[in-house]
Amino acid sequence: MKTLPPALAAHYALGSTTLAYALRIERPDFRVYGFTSADEPIEFDNTLYQSSQGLNISSLEMNSGFSVDNLELSTLDDGTLFTRVDILGGLWRNSKFTIARYNYEALQDGFEVIMVGTLGEVTLGNGMVKVELRGLQQFFQQPVGSVVSATCRARLGDSLCKVDLNPITKVCRVGSVIDKQTFIEDFNPMPDGFFENGTVGFIGGTCNQMRAVVKSHTSNTFTLQLPLIVQPEVGDYFVATAGCKKRYLEDCIDKFNNGLNFQGEPHVPGIDKITAIVGRRGTTSSNGGS
Repeated sequence: MKTLPPALAAHYALGSTTLAYALRIERPDFRVYGFTSADEPIEFDNTLYQSSQGLNISSLEMNSGFSVDNLELSTLDDGTLFTRVDILGGLWRNSKFTIARYNYEALQDGFEVIMVGTLGEVTLGNGMVKVELRGLQQFFQQPVGSVVSATCRARLGDSLCKVDLNPITKVCRVGSVIDKQTFIEDFNPMPDGFFENGTVGFIGGTCNQMRAVVKSHTSNTFTLQLPLIVQPEVGDYFVATAGCKKRYLEDCIDKFNNGLNFQGEPHVPGIDKITAIVGRRGTTSSNGGS
């Protein structure tokens, strides 16, 4: 059960209130941003809530069951905060947020937390940014459990896989650029295919903090699954982590020497084998004869 600060509850009871919303966003890179719907900025709990962005929050729809709480906020876009490169580059993806309500005439009354969750879709408009906010019930909409699979169900380096990512993570440098999707590395060459299905994360430069999945890695040439928003430049540094195609023999054993932790069933027969009709001498038949 929610407990309101006594002074704020008393203000609610007045009927005529001076309330505003405060939004706190923490990005995956641990940068924190604050916005308020009031006319004046405020500082609360070591976070500065700016009013210049013109925060506007749609009507809150809260549910008592497991359906997802969704709402939309919009802010003015002056090109300094919600940049196109940062949004399309994924820097705001999966950011945590907290929405609270407060009395802007008396901050000492305290804050009432209305909703917490993660950011959803971010849409750029003409001088405006719209952000979808998703409540914690969103996690209950995701499937839980595993199914039989010939390939590994673990993610490289997680608690099930247990592969140490440090030895297979390298600092690399862009030696030459072909386009936004393809570039050649000249600092830390590795065997062909080592980084295929892996990830790259840029450090500084025009692509700072951008991450991408590697489609192919041949002769020190990196080809990404999708083009970057901006083209990297010669001399840009990035961190590359080896990739795994989740195969038992080629990857788990030969590449990572990790066969004991393989999270799949590579020897389970396929559906054709399972459903085939066995003949008199052990051969299979498709017409049902014996």
